[in-house]
Amino acid sequence: MRSLECPACGCVNQISDRTPGATTRCQRCQKRLVDPSPTSQPAKSSSQRSDRSDRYGVHRLKEPVAPNAAIFGKAWQNQRTSRSFPWRWVGAASVLVIVVTMGVLVFDLGKPTAATRWTLSDRFGFATTVYASSILGLQGFDNKYLVGLDSDTAWQLLRHEQESLHWSRDALDTIFLADLIAKFDDLKAERPQFEFALNAGAAGISDDRVTIVLKIDPKYRHIFSVNASGECTLLENAALVESERHSGARVMVEDGVYRIPVELPWAKDGLRQIDQPIDVHVEIQARFQDGTGHTKQYSIKVHPPNQIEYLYPWGLGFAACVDEDHPWVDYIIAAISNEPQLKAAGVVLAGGGGDSRDARETMYLVWRYLARRGIRYSMITGTDPHHQGVQLFHDAFQDKVANCVDGSVMLASIFGRLGLHCSLVFVPGHCFLGVAVEDDFVFVETTNLGRTFDFQPPEEFLQLFHETVRSDPELSSFLAALIDGERRADDALKRAEAAANHFDARFAAWDQARSPETHQSMVDAAVIVGTHLKIVRIPWARDTLGVDSVGAPSNLPKVPPP
Repeated sequence: MRSLECPACGCVNQISDRTPGATTRCQRCQKRLVDPSPTSQPAKSSSQRSDRSDRYGVHRLKEPVAPNAAIFGKAWQNQRTSRSFPWRWVGAASVLVIVVTMGVLVFDLGKPTAATRWTLSDRFGFATTVYASSILGLQGFDNKYLVGLDSDTAWQLLRHEQESLHWSRDALDTIFLADLIAKFDDLKAERPQFEFALNAGAAGISDDRVTIVLKIDPKYRHIFSVNASGECTLLENAALVESERHSGARVMVEDGVYRIPVELPWAKDGLRQIDQPIDVHVEIQARFQDGTGHTKQYSIKVHPPNQIEYLYPWGLGFAACVDEDHPWVDYIIAAISNEPQLKAAGVVLAGGGGDSRDARETMYLVWRYLARRGIRYSMITGTDPHHQGVQLFHDAFQDKVANCVDGSVMLASIFGRLGLHCSLVFVPGHCFLGVAVEDDFVFVETTNLGRTFDFQPPEEFLQLFHETVRSDPELSSFLAALIDGERRADDALKRAEAAANHFDARFAAWDQARSPETHQSMVDAAVIVGTHLKIVRIPWARDTLGVDSVGAPSNLPKVPPP
């Protein structure tokens, strides 16, 4: 007997094993009961089994049918023993990730970068020609009177400096004013600028920052102070803001445009060693904080330090050639002071500390030393309309040849070291030296250096010198140089005074009726004055105007060759 529960009423019925497969009903509700136990089937013959084979002789088994869980309960469900990996969900997730990534990339690429918001330009000028002599000697003057100043302010400053000079002759004041007028406009307009502009392509930008980097061609890195990779940061992480008061050193000249003035990191000793014009290739990079940027490339022609610009008023460029601190100057002074003949006679170099007689005697002793060394006048000069070639102190001293400018520069360097106040005097096609002696000027014609003169100086001239040197053959050439210098200065001053009177008339006409025509007439008259006479006072250029000497290269021997 077996027990069978009725699925309808839950009554437990007892059924017999003797009648398997028979229809059984519930004793209480008379509902039909299904016997879940398997029934035994008689074994089939091989012929019968073959009837269930397919056409290829492969026996096919029917899939077992799971019992109805609603009738037999969950215990009768056919439980899976293994599950397949859900590849279809992995594929769907991959597609979703790709779609999201592409969307982010498209969004980022569509966003404006700093490089699209700003463009780098040389709107305010990038110099393509520079002079090493001006960088070394006149940078202080440029920074004081020209850089970052409007024309009116720069003019007023230079006019004040010109008026600070006090001359014994009024015509010299007019001559100085005329030369300033003749040179000023060109000087202001043509001074080398290294200034960039960042132009905003969109309004309201205030959170971008920029770093300006200079990159130098490896061939010319020795004339710049850069790192091993040839780079130098000119401006670092500067905020590009809308309000001028927040822009620091940057100046907003109009909406969305920012000036970026930079000072190139010149290596001064490298500049001093240039001996001919060179073309230097530089690259300017504007790097923004988001990794984008702009690049511009330039070529700069750098002239060597012995080429002097004509552009500056009063001959200031030539004042940079005078080098009172040259390392050979002290050697020369010591050599003169230690001459046995002078030491035995008690003759010393008095320089600026003595009277007029001491000053002239000191000047002569320097003159004699250079002449006995073998330095001679030679008419060597350049013909370029923009500059003049000048031998610097060490070049002229070694080569033993000097033209009028070279000799004046050499003597002014030694005289200045001794405390004498010197001026370079320029007349048409020529230069000579002026030396302040007490309340007077002594002019020296330097082309007489090393020459012999067959004349006997007046006795009153000889009495100005110690008896030990009165018989020197070099004294005759020196006294002739003083006489010739005085004559040249007087002649040039007379010509310049006549031109200055003409300039005064043109200046008055312009002052009464200011127009382009009267202004041009005044400038033309000023140019004529400058062709007759220019004077640059070395102490004034040094102490007031900020003009330095070009200087000597570091690889120069400390002691001059014999």
